[in-house]
Amino acid sequence: MSRRGFALSLLIIAAIALSWRVTYILTVTRHQDTPSTFNAKGTRNSWDELYYRNGAEALVNGDGFKFPEVFGLAHEQAQHPPLTNLALAPAAWIAKRAGWSADTTSLAMRFTVALGGVAVVVLAGLLGREILGPRAGLIAAGLAAVYPNLWVNDGLIMSETFATLGVAATTYWTYRMISGRTMAAAALAGLMCGLAALARSELLLLVPMMLIPAALRIPRLERSRRLQLAGVAVLAAGLTVAPWIAYNATRFDQTVTLSYGDGGVFAGANCDVTYHGRELG
Repeated sequence: MSRRGFALSLLIIAAIALSWRVTYILTVTRHQDTPSTFNAKGTRNSWDELYYRNGAEALVNGDGFKFPEVFGLAHEQAQHPPLTNLALAPAAWIAKRAGWSADTTSLAMRFTVALGGVAVVVLAGLLGREILGPRAGLIAAGLAAVYPNLWVNDGLIMSETFATLGVAATTYWTYRMISGRTMAAAALAGLMCGLAALARSELLLLVPMMLIPAALRIPRLERSRRLQLAGVAVLAAGLTVAPWIAYNATRFDQTVTLSYGDGGVFAGANCDVTYHGRELG
């Protein structure tokens, strides 16, 4: 298959993926019925959706990462890393300039997330081509376009889609590093890993679990070069997350690196109701 034929086929698959995600948003998630005790206005959104939407609007309003949590006053936030808020900020800015309603603003943010989901489909195609060739790439893209565990998140104002995008991009550039053996590919792999961690902090584990082993096991390459590639990837990942970590060091009394959301996870998952009663598990 020619490069042009592959690109055209991948574009068609991406268009189908986008049309399905738009349909899903307009018919399902736009009218989601998820009551939340955290929402003083009585609308029905999950807590995380409120967090990311309020965070994007705070950025547009010049408040940085200082915005209300539940019903309290605005205060510094790092319950989640910043990438999702930043990705949604353009939609919030357009909504503010255009004077859109809250519902229309949420719809624009959902479409933004959907575009991230389509980018995942494209990266799946590129990754498949990188590993096994054009036909495998198109099959991978087709599967990603229809796979429910991907598109089900692409209509929600959440971080999962951007985290998946970061993982896909990191994996793609890791394979490019293996095949091309260039410092640029290693740096891009590290950069994408850092961005993935800024969507969900646990994805920084991709550095020791994927980037470093992949670089150190490149076949038929001298050891010094493998160490250089690993070092560049680690350095790029570290430089990507460093500004956020440094910013957090100026805002909180206790040490906060990428987020402080682990406490809420432990409290919500490790409590009496988890082990006893009708809601066991």
